[in-house]
Amino acid sequence: LTMHFTNVSGDCKLDHLVMTKLSAFDPQRWDGFETNDRKVATAKAARIRQAGRDRLRAEVDCDKTIIIGSIWDGARAILSEEEREAHTALSRPNLEKLSDGSLTLDEAAAWQTTALDYLKGRPLSALVEAMATIPLRKGAEDFFNICEQAAVPTIIRSASISDAISAIASQRNIRPTLIVATNLHIRRGHITGWDPATLTHDLNKGSVVSRDLSSLVNGRNNIILLGDRMVDTLMVPDKEALRIRVDGGFDPSQPDEWGAYLRESFNLNNDPRYPHAYDAVTTTDDLFAVAKLISWLTT
Repeated sequence: LTMHFTNVSGDCKLDHLVMTKLSAFDPQRWDGFETNDRKVATAKAARIRQAGRDRLRAEVDCDKTIIIGSIWDGARAILSEEEREAHTALSRPNLEKLSDGSLTLDEAAAWQTTALDYLKGRPLSALVEAMATIPLRKGAEDFFNICEQAAVPTIIRSASISDAISAIASQRNIRPTLIVATNLHIRRGHITGWDPATLTHDLNKGSVVSRDLSSLVNGRNNIILLGDRMVDTLMVPDKEALRIRVDGGFDPSQPDEWGAYLRESFNLNNDPRYPHAYDAVTTTDDLFAVAKLISWLTT
């Protein structure tokens, strides 16, 4: 299984004003978050901090977590109008099934492979250029820089395309340690297909393994997980992982909408699909609170 790999190294400097914002996470207050059970969240965070940063890793979703929107928002731009319509028709029912829990592994794989086939024949450079249009979530660069400074590996797990995520990382000056996503086959600068051994979709991205991944996680059993959907809680099975849900576009000032979002996030309805719910939800559409948390965890 071939994946993109970047060493945890480098000299990263954060803007002084940003560092001021990130300087004082208070585990008793959890400013910038809504917590399910604050005592539980604080206990998890304190245990991770006490164990030390050399035992910590970050497992991070990509779409709508570190970027605003999705990889396919950009990739669709290099398709024909007919192909974009076909991709929409393909995605709509599968998204509904993913949401209600009826999507099967075979359906998830077929959804991903059919979508990837639309890219065949396109120049890789066109896909890379299209990635420049996708906004990075504010605070994402700070999160990755803090992790890098602390030598905490960052693993992006995504039901998308590793080549596209690598392009975004390069364009936005972030350095994930490992990207777990589908690798494209490239010949003479054009996309000719994709590597079945690396096929990653919503229902298997937590179970994909490789030699690089195994060596990276060895001894690092403390985990902070970032995701935007309930299925992302399954990226790691460890119940002691500190799971953070990134803002899903819901407004805390709208109590009905926000309340429903929190009930789902914390699995207060006891949905058996998600045995380990999120511990906390960000209350703004950036990652500054998460960066402040990771800074506290690693000092």
